[in-house]
Amino acid sequence: MKRIFPTTLSDVIRTLILLIPLSVLISFILCYQIIHVKGTSMSPTLGNGDICLTQKICLQLDREDLIGFDVEIYGSNKSLVKRIIGLPGETIDVHSSCITIYRNNKGTSVIEEIYLDPQIKNPQPFSVTLGEDEYFVLGDNRQMSAGSVQFGPVKRSQIKFKFILTLFRSL
Repeated sequence: MKRIFPTTLSDVIRTLILLIPLSVLISFILCYQIIHVKGTSMSPTLGNGDICLTQKICLQLDREDLIGFDVEIYGSNKSLVKRIIGLPGETIDVHSSCITIYRNNKGTSVIEEIYLDPQIKNPQPFSVTLGEDEYFVLGDNRQMSAGSVQFGPVKRSQIKFKFILTLFRSL
């Protein structure tokens, strides 16, 4: 009769040597994705041609996280990468030089967007109150980027991944 379970220490070690890399590979395939950035809407943070590592299972999303999502814009479906500016339940006021966040009538804050080129201004003035599963997103290159001002808030169910790091920067 053939053994199903390892019985000696060497059998256990051999089994672990095979199973550990296999489980790491399967976990990586299920939880992470490598993407190729197309376009300049997130410049200077992400450039056209950059290769990035993203996390498919996003348990927590925070302000200023970069996310990927699917949205219908200008009559076609697009996969976009944008920065989270507003979180569920907040009211967002966009002005040319700043963005003000109103947190459920519990105070306000102005976002300091240190990742933006100081010459870049926000799109037209805009105000929105987000639902309990909605996020307000904008690209870092505001002059060349569509965001929630153009296509509305992004629902949690639309979000496909969260950016982790840039693996390769294009020139």
